[in-house]
Amino acid sequence: MIWGGVIVLMADGMDLGWKGRPTLACNGSKVSGGGWAQMMEVLGVRKKKEVLALCGGGIRARVACIACPTLYAYLKKMDPNVSMQLLEYDKRFGQYGSEYTFYDYNHPEDIPSELKHSCKVVVADPPYLSKECLEKVAETIHLLVQPGESFLLLLTGEVQKETAAEILGLHPCGFRPQHSSKLGNEFRLFSNYDPGTRLGGWEK
Repeated sequence: MIWGGVIVLMADGMDLGWKGRPTLACNGSKVSGGGWAQMMEVLGVRKKKEVLALCGGGIRARVACIACPTLYAYLKKMDPNVSMQLLEYDKRFGQYGSEYTFYDYNHPEDIPSELKHSCKVVVADPPYLSKECLEKVAETIHLLVQPGESFLLLLTGEVQKETAAEILGLHPCGFRPQHSSKLGNEFRLFSNYDPGTRLGGWEK
């Protein structure tokens, strides 16, 4: 399914140093489970450039980041002109002022009216690897995306592969961030558009 916005969903739960996350390895580089920021240093260049490319320069394209404050910060640093909105449960990120909106995935429709159907790019982090969580986040995505061409990127667990295809029309990309141990919950990157040579393209 192609919607009228760019949607990027990323598993960013480690951003706040949440415990219980395993160590990760990205293209052979290990990062500790304590920080998504470190993972972003390894993975981030590709994704950040990808999002900015999808924005077509970023000036007129609004990007909504659902529960991925690290990506929000990186993108703003790379291009301050990008119009962005961070939807995040942790109210500490209220420091971003008018670009912050409190978000609880249990109430997927509870977003400001001015954000509805206004975003070309939506970046999100389903906080749990469950179908219910992804379905609710998807409801929010439907409300955020603007009419017209749209793009969706999702970084979440391999276990969500079928659900991501079913409810968001996503295909796995060849690029594979992976756990450094065999604890399961391998992370995958999905998209609703063929990125070509970027992000490893669609997995064949």
